[in-house]
Amino acid sequence: MKQGLITVFLALWCMALVGAAFGKRETESSESMVIRTFSEMGMGNVRAQLAIDSEWHPDSLWEDALAMIWKEEGEAVDAQSSTTAQIYELIETCRSWLSMEPGAEVIREEKQNGTVWSAEGKLEGFDSCHAVITVMKIGTGINAEYYLRIRAEVSSPVNQAESLRMRMDRCREALQLDGLISLRLCADYDRILSEEEMEDTKTALFSETGTKVIEEYQEDNLSMIYGQSEGLEESVRLGGQSVNLTLMYRNNGEKTRCFLGLPVVLSDD
Repeated sequence: MKQGLITVFLALWCMALVGAAFGKRETESSESMVIRTFSEMGMGNVRAQLAIDSEWHPDSLWEDALAMIWKEEGEAVDAQSSTTAQIYELIETCRSWLSMEPGAEVIREEKQNGTVWSAEGKLEGFDSCHAVITVMKIGTGINAEYYLRIRAEVSSPVNQAESLRMRMDRCREALQLDGLISLRLCADYDRILSEEEMEDTKTALFSETGTKVIEEYQEDNLSMIYGQSEGLEESVRLGGQSVNLTLMYRNNGEKTRCFLGLPVVLSDD
């Protein structure tokens, strides 16, 4: 009797474990599934970068522009500084919502195409996550345009990318930004892949993630495949069709670097 109860207990315990594992996989988000699949393809160390790119509009831009026209030069500088103050406030707000470690100063630089303010540092709550906040001003006066860019990179995408996205989404909502949040995974092969190997890898990834090919582009050292996968929220329009997953291979003469972008690969550095 005792042996029978032990057998029943063990059977129920095993069923509970299987059910828990099945439930975990069943509730896995589409983005997490794509990240996991990409990370399990044997490419070595996979790094993840999430980014927000958005236009930004200072509250007092019109007042500052008019002040520069109508007021004395000394006063115009004071008036224009209100926009600069908003930029510093914007960066500090981003730091707060991202939970960036305090201490890093804001650096202002004059570039060929405009003025750039930036701050960088580690994000709290992650083993290793480095973020950069950048505000760029292009043009002057009433015609000036402002852009906000936030980049954050983690070295353990399977475990941390979803948490990082939630934090960046919280920042985007708080600042009422229009820009999308993009995810870029990057991994290096230790050799140059053949066209057949790249095709096999693409087929395996797209099949596992339920992605259909929208368009393919190829040149000497670059291969780009745009796809559409169900369940991924962020997307862009390409030729009138929705794209939310991009696979890119780039050869540098010694090895192949592979990128996966959700929805697109914004940079290949």
